[in-house]
Amino acid sequence: MTRKPPRALPVDPKRRRGIRYLGVYVVWWDDGNWEWIKCVNCGAELTTPDSRERGCGPTSAQVITEAAKAATLREERSTPGRI
Repeated sequence: MTRKPPRALPVDPKRRRGIRYLGVYVVWWDDGNWEWIKCVNCGAELTTPDSRERGCGPTSAQVITEAAKAATLREERSTPGRI
């Protein structure tokens, strides 16, 4: 089974999404979607949908690699969820 890519969804006032897993850098929602919440490079909070899908802010986008993001996801999965 392939993993879904990160996807920042628009806020839907009709449905409140629940958190299934809250990590340091990512959040997985109860509907199976997930997104980045902190920059993989500098740890700053990500506020725009593009940044939350990319995993880093616009200034860090030039230096962050896919390998760094994959390593961060592996680390997130190895630690128990903190909700």
